[in-house]
Amino acid sequence: SAEPLWALYVGGGFDETLAKDLLAHPNEDVRMWAIRLQGDTKKIGSAFRDALVALAKTEPSPYVRAQMACTAKRLPAADAFPIVRELLQRADDANDLQIPLLLWWAIEDKALSDRDLVLGLLDTPESWKAPITRKTIVERMARRYAVEGDYAACAKLIADAPGKDFQDLLVVGLDKAFEGRRLETMPAPLAAPVAALLKAEPAGATLLSVAIRLGSADAYADALRILGRKNLKESDATTLIPLLGQIGSADCLPVLLSFLQSGSTAVKGAALAALQPFQDPAVAPAVIKALPGLGGAHRARALSLLTARAPSSLLLVQAVAAGALKPSDIPVAELQRMAAFENAELHALLLKHWGKVGAPTPGEKLAQLHSIRNIMGKNPGGGDRARGKAIFTKSCAVCHTLWGEGNKIGPDITTADRKNLDVLAMNIIEPSAVIRMEYGATQVLTTDGQVLVGLVVEQSEGALTLLDANNNKTVVPKSRIQISKASALSLMPEKLMDPLTDQEILDFFAYLQGDTPLAAAPAPKADVLPGTAPLDKQGDLSAEMVAGIDRFLLREIEGSVEKRAAFWKRDTSTKDAYEKSVAPNRERLKRILGIVDERAKDAVPEFPIPANQAGFGFALATSDAFQVRSLRWPVLRGIEGEGLLLIPKEASGPFTIVFPDADQTPEMMAGITPGIPEEQQIARRLAEAGCFVLVPTVIDRADTWSASQIGRTTNQPHREFVYRPAFGMGRTIIGYEIQKALAFIDFVHRPERTTPIGVFGIGEGGLLALYAGAVDPRIDVTWVGGYFESRQKAWEE
Repeated sequence: SAEPLWALYVGGGFDETLAKDLLAHPNEDVRMWAIRLQGDTKKIGSAFRDALVALAKTEPSPYVRAQMACTAKRLPAADAFPIVRELLQRADDANDLQIPLLLWWAIEDKALSDRDLVLGLLDTPESWKAPITRKTIVERMARRYAVEGDYAACAKLIADAPGKDFQDLLVVGLDKAFEGRRLETMPAPLAAPVAALLKAEPAGATLLSVAIRLGSADAYADALRILGRKNLKESDATTLIPLLGQIGSADCLPVLLSFLQSGSTAVKGAALAALQPFQDPAVAPAVIKALPGLGGAHRARALSLLTARAPSSLLLVQAVAAGALKPSDIPVAELQRMAAFENAELHALLLKHWGKVGAPTPGEKLAQLHSIRNIMGKNPGGGDRARGKAIFTKSCAVCHTLWGEGNKIGPDITTADRKNLDVLAMNIIEPSAVIRMEYGATQVLTTDGQVLVGLVVEQSEGALTLLDANNNKTVVPKSRIQISKASALSLMPEKLMDPLTDQEILDFFAYLQGDTPLAAAPAPKADVLPGTAPLDKQGDLSAEMVAGIDRFLLREIEGSVEKRAAFWKRDTSTKDAYEKSVAPNRERLKRILGIVDERAKDAVPEFPIPANQAGFGFALATSDAFQVRSLRWPVLRGIEGEGLLLIPKEASGPFTIVFPDADQTPEMMAGITPGIPEEQQIARRLAEAGCFVLVPTVIDRADTWSASQIGRTTNQPHREFVYRPAFGMGRTIIGYEIQKALAFIDFVHRPERTTPIGVFGIGEGGLLALYAGAVDPRIDVTWVGGYFESRQKAWEE
């Protein structure tokens, strides 16, 4: 345990000599905190540094290695980098989610202040080839120095790279550094290295991209020639086409427009994205011409391109007026986007072909909600979930996930309050009413009048990347951005329900409000397995299943007495023999309950002082017979128990733990707040009888409050989680509650102590008491009240 170390540190007894000695301590927490506390001084002596360097080679704990990386960031480079160098060689951390990035954090912090020492980390071929360096450091180092404009450092990295594979990693880093921008002329330090790379072998698309971004006119001409080839590789096209969209000039337009008619699916998508910045008069007519042949995401991308500017929006609406496109070809979201432009001719055509397309009034929204209520109320169960799923996939899945299907641009609605029709409908009718922070959109106005809206998913030195409601990414060079501001509107458009018929509304909500994912299409008819029959039941199958499980469990309980001999080998000759004979059964019960984690060792409870009780000492309440204090005690790593400790003034009884019912608080059980009749205040009565009493806080079954910004409660009280084991982790809430009691017993129990230990429980707390007494032989008495019904016959077991 690290608690004594903290006490030494606070009391002034911690120094570097002790820290060095503690690096050999068997407990990983002690080693970790010794490094943390000494490192926080931001200076260390050579002896401690050498000890850390040696430890970095052999330290088995990833927690300690992560702390060493964090400490290295705080130290001067001369002390930090010998440690970093050794940690970079730890191949076992190459796939860790944190340690490689913590090491990059330590390196990047000194990239400018200690440039030569940073570059010195890659002074041998072996240092380049370390898995962490190769996977995490090389590309980022090139990108960092390129963004800073230290082209000499970039040139040195290229020169020192021990082979083409590492040069390619550096090229990728340079390409990311210059995303969205192009230099006027090639920086002098990079001219020779880049020329050498281009001459070494036929240039790859990424290298050409870097050369173009660095101002090479020859590389730009080569890119246009490559894109004009008949045998163009798709990978080259999808690398070079976005580049032209970011920094290309008008001379690349013919090549980009040609891909709308002849390119592959991926190439067409790249071309549409690349055409976004161009306001050349030839672009919009070509995209409109290609629209009938585009589908899915490409069609959405094309419409987004056209509706981002007023002139191209007018051409699109005129194409509908001329009969080249149907009004139904234009989604509501794009109509509303066009309606925002101040263009009288555009507004007139919108009104003529689509009617009012602006935002609905509050009255219209309320009327639509009433309409949905009426449709659903008159036809309960009248929807077809399969048809509803098709509507969801078309209208919602591009942004939202339900039952694991869809995208994550917007919130996952699987766990939303879907049974509440009003809540569900209003979130669709008025999507901008409440927008969670992480889903807030940004609106960008470019210097050429283009309006783009999306989530900011990446920012670099030269560009902003937006993700729109159609799951399309657009890289906007910052040089093109005139205004960037948070949008008050959700990416989710309004009026999504307008095109739906009454039957489609029934189908749509039948799918949205379903309790389970929609079953896949039935497999071809197969032979029926022996002893089975096709399932042809109707009605609520989930309720039927629960009833069947209940019947099965009752049968098993009834028959358990006859089966007991096969599973229990009780030896009642002596107490020790009995404990040994049932030990395997106890261990199996622990696994079933999820009591599988090692509890905190040598843990010491503490008496926290509530903020509003500072003037009254530790005691929350005092009576003639006992005193009440709040208590907190370590349970598992990162998990603590909390509750009240009742301390009798004349201690004569055992230590007791009282689990309250799930809607009762420790204060109620102690009699210091109302809520429980006096005769049921078990904790108070035990304390008055001379017992030490711990009352842990348990999950409140009456608590249905949600932290949602919309201020609504959840549709499931927290007590439900008590009965929902986390099978994927092998742990349960019940197990955690029991661990709280066992951790306190770890503290109070001593082999030489004769004072008995008892566990009491009321209601759901009775369940916890029963299980705690069953798994831990240190508990002498278990008292259960108000939990079991007569039919359960559990006491007979």
